[in-house]
Amino acid sequence: MMEVFLMKIKILLSIILVLLFSGLLVFVNNYNNQQSNVQENKPRYFKVEAQEDLILDGVVKARKVQELEDAEMSRLLVVNGQHVTKWQQIYNTGYVAPIDGTFTVDENKKFAIISDEQYILSSFSELDNGLINQDMEVTVKSLDGSQAFQSHISWVGLLPREGGEDVSRYGFEIQSNGLHIGQHFNIYVKYKEVVIPEKYISSGFLYMKKPDAKAWEKFKPSLVQRGGVYYAPLSEVPVGTLLKEHKSSFRAH
Repeated sequence: MMEVFLMKIKILLSIILVLLFSGLLVFVNNYNNQQSNVQENKPRYFKVEAQEDLILDGVVKARKVQELEDAEMSRLLVVNGQHVTKWQQIYNTGYVAPIDGTFTVDENKKFAIISDEQYILSSFSELDNGLINQDMEVTVKSLDGSQAFQSHISWVGLLPREGGEDVSRYGFEIQSNGLHIGQHFNIYVKYKEVVIPEKYISSGFLYMKKPDAKAWEKFKPSLVQRGGVYYAPLSEVPVGTLLKEHKSSFRAH
């Protein structure tokens, strides 16, 4: 009788342990599902950052290279590299300089005057169309970093350069003076826009909180799309602004 009783006790305890373990599994599974739902319904945030400068290459050009009449070297009254002024006599035949600039002799003994007026010529891709504007300020740095200065864009081309490239490029010029003709520079252009991830845009609106704001707001910026990426003006969405991912259950507050 005692052996039968003990057997029944063991069976009962086994059943109780199985029920407890099953209940624990159900509890853990429900808890994990609840936490997963909380995470899925929790809005995600994005902090707006400044874009790195657009860096373009440029080369110094003379505004004009005036070719001169041929003459014997013995006829010259000036030397290669000498600065001359307009109407200055440069040949002993009475020939005068047609413009201000630097007298130069090339390897073929051809004479020319390089004008004092110069500029830095560069170009930008059609993908950056709208980022380069006349009169905007840029930073110019020599390739070795020994020269750096601020300048302004003086001209922007409206027609693409010839060349049959897959992506069109447009020329622009930067004011410069006192540089070596042919010298190359890097041109740093600051973006006036910030990148806005698409998942934070809801029907053209953003749920955002500016760095100096205390509350969230629903705002419709002047969004533009280029190459599948959305951009907003810095004046409307400053660096440091927080964006909140929008879902139907979220509200700005």
